[in-house]
Formats: sequence, structure tokens, C-alpha cells
Amino acid sequence: MARNNKDRQQFIPREWISRVLNVAPDTEWRLIIVLARYGGLRTPSETLSLRWRDIYWDRKQMLVTAPKTEHHEGGASRLIPIFPEVRMCLDEAWEQAEEGAEFVISKHRPKSIRNTAGNWEGANLRTTFSRLTKRAGLTLWPRVFQNLRSTRATELADEFPGHVVSAWLGHSEDIAKEHYRQVTEEHFLRASSQALPDLMPHDAVLPRIDSQAQNQVHAQLVSAQEETAACGSTQPSEMEDRGLGTGIPNIRYRKDLRRLRIHRIGKRSENRSDFVSRPATDRTGRAVGFAAG
Repeated sequence: MARNNKDRQQFIPREWISRVLNVAPDTEWRLIIVLARYGGLRTPSETLSLRWRDIYWDRKQMLVTAPKTEHHEGGASRLIPIFPEVRMCLDEAWEQAEEGAEFVISKHRPKSIRNTAGNWEGANLRTTFSRLTKRAGLTLWPRVFQNLRSTRATELADEFPGHVVSAWLGHSEDIAKEHYRQVTEEHFLRASSQALPDLMPHDAVLPRIDSQAQNQVHAQLVSAQEETAACGSTQPSEMEDRGLGTGIPNIRYRKDLRRLRIHRIGKRSENRSDFVSRPATDRTGRAVGFAAG
């Protein structure tokens, strides 16, 4: 039974790459490594096809020639950013390049293709890279350069839309999902460490009664109980839960407040002369009806 490519996928941490870079023999080899890991270039084909004329320094972009996909429509080349991780090594390689050099990687090109861009089967960079990983104290991972590219595809997919990443790396989104993008430990850590969202709208205002107002209302209710006991008002035994202390009055508490207001209005009306009826008279003193005073 054929083995799924997912079984051989491995995310290559930046720390590992730093260790390999530290033991790389020269600038060109450091550039080969960062182009594979941080540029996402297919290695060796795209890395060894890169020309200095395709580096657009002012735009911070580079044109990558893609021998593997040149037979597909629009697949012969693609424009990608010069990522910050690549820029430092690229600058150093430019400073060390011979006058009139065409290819970015020239010293470590196989002699058979030293000045051409052709068949890359003879470009065996894997052997040297294997020695470098051993020297760095690492065990060589499967699908060496493919997993460097896959790791970069996974990183970029966390920061940019899928169609953008696919355009930069030169493959379809379906291919990316099947062969490149990985689920990493960092994804699990980020998901399990996320803070809970604020479920309460920021502009929501909850009803609240401050402590002083609560004490005043409570005193009024007690007074109302004493004054209206004969009228069948709420007894103390029925006033166990007023909602005091919670900041939100309950239904019974609001009913008591309403009853208190009605009782107070009734008491005031008994003593107000405004509500005492008296006969209304005209200028001659003759009664013409009743009116409120």
C-alpha cells in the first residue's frame, strides 16, 4: 500500500535552521538554505535557476523561474517577496558575487550546468546538506528540501490568505492542502491558550442600585409595612428576597416599590385641600356646580 505523503511531513523549526546555518561553509550555502526554508523555493531547480537580473531590489521582490511547472499555463515563473529572513544572505551574496555573474548560486552549481539552466538531476545538494545537519547535531529529516518548503508554506498560511501563499509558492491551494500545509504543535498551543471572548456587549448597561439607595428604599418599605398592615400589605415574612446586594431588584421587590408609591400618593391625597370639592358660584353668588379647589 502506498504511503501517504502526510506520513513523511515534518515541520522544521527555525532553531534547527539556525544551527545548520552556523556550520554552513560559505555565504552561498547559507543562501541555498534560507531560499529553501524562508523563500519556499523548490531546491535545487528553482534555487539554481535564480539570476541576479531577477532580483528587484527597489521593489523588494524576486522573479523565480520554475522549471518544474513551466509546462503549465502561467507556471514558468512567479513573483515573490524578498522576505526579511532572505534579504541579509542575499545582500551578502551580492557583495561577494563576481563581476558579471549571472546566477545567484554559482560556486555550488554542478559543472555540467555551470552556465546554463537545464536538467537538475545532477545537482545533488542533498549530500552536502546531510553532512551539515549531522555537523549541527541534528538527525536528517525525511524529504529534506520538500519539508523546508512545506514548513514555509505552513508559516505563510498562518499570516496571509491561501490564494496569496499559493501564488508565491507556485502551486494550487488543493496541492498546498494535500502536500504542504501542516498542523503544528504551535497551532494546538495557540488554540488552547486563547483568552475567552467578552460575551457581554461593551455598551450594555445593567440596572444597578447603589448601597445608599438600597438602604433608603429598604427603610421606606419597612415604614410602609407598618403603616399599611391593616390594609393587608406585604408582611415581613414575605419580604425575604428583595434583590438587595445583587444590584438588580427582583419582581417582588419591584411590586413592593409600586405598592409603596400608591400608598404614599393615597396618604398625601387625604391631606391636600386641592382634592377637596367645594361648590362653584358665579359673580352673583349663585351655585353653578362643583369644582376642585
